This record gives sequence, structure tokens and C-alpha cells, in this order.
Amino acid sequence: EPRPEPLNRGLTERQGRQWFMRCLAAPLRTPVISMLVPQYYAEVLRQQADTAIKRFAAESGTQVVVDDVPAGKPRPDLDTPYKAPERPMERLLAMLWSENLGYANLGIHDRYADLGGDETSALDLLWQIHLSTGFDMPMALFCELQTIEKCGEHLWRKELKELRKLQIEADNLG
Repeated sequence: EPRPEPLNRGLTERQGRQWFMRCLAAPLRTPVISMLVPQYYAEVLRQQADTAIKRFAAESGTQVVVDDVPAGKPRPDLDTPYKAPERPMERLLAMLWSENLGYANLGIHDRYADLGGDETSALDLLWQIHLSTGFDMPMALFCELQTIEKCGEHLWRKELKELRKLQIEADNLG
């Protein structure tokens, strides 16, 4: 077994696995284990907060107005109908695409090229996706997928694969 490398002010890989196994065995109702990148995690929390605010408004009969108007140019008139991002990964990608292309309110079916994205801007976007999710996406694959929905699905599958791999490693430790 390779020598564990300590992380900067963190746990070694072995300590992390042991902690993970303890969390899984803990008698808590819902153990929370996060290996998500902070930006992605913030998007998950935002979605949960949105749901809680809507529930509060419905239960209390209170009207709640959330000022959440994204900056940027209006979405261009496209052949694809607008469908808002719903999943956390889609919301994160929509935010990154909006920042990259300068548009507000991009839909999950909008094609990157139809929004004026080119190979140069795509390189920057792919770097931002890597920084935000920890996953790489080759340019050829991005050009094939082209939409927030398809890119989000691909990245979500990569995340699930990583989590399954961690589960197998954790099972082998126990």
C-alpha cells in the first residue's frame, strides 16, 4: 500500500476512509458526507433553501419575494423552448455558461454554439467546470453534448461513479 500523503491541514487518505466508514456505521438518521466542490455544494444548499422558503410561504400564507435576477443580456430568441435548470448540477452549469457567454436565464436545452459560444470561450468554460466540479470534460465530448442538460447528466454520472468507487474502497476496508 502506498504511503499516505497528508493533505494540507486535512486528513490522510486512510484517515478519510476510516472516518467515512465510521459515519456510515453511525446511528445517525441521516449522516452527511460531502466531497463536493464548494460551488456545487453551495448550489445544492441554495436549492434546499428555495424549497424551504416556498414551503414556508405556502404553509403560512405569506407572500415571499426573492430578488434573484441574474445579470447579463436577455436570452436570445432560439428555436429551443426555454426550460429552467432544476437539478443542482444543471443550475451550476447554467451559472457558469451565463458567466461565460454573458447571458441571463439560459435553459437546459440551449445549445452552446447557438448562444454564440466558440472553441476559445469553450476552453475557458471547461476550465471553470473543472474548477467547480473537480471533473474534466474533453472538448470533443463537450462539442458532442452541447447542452446544459446533457453536460450535467454526464458530470452527474461521473460523480456517481466516483461515489461508487469510494463505497467499494470503504467496503474493502471494513
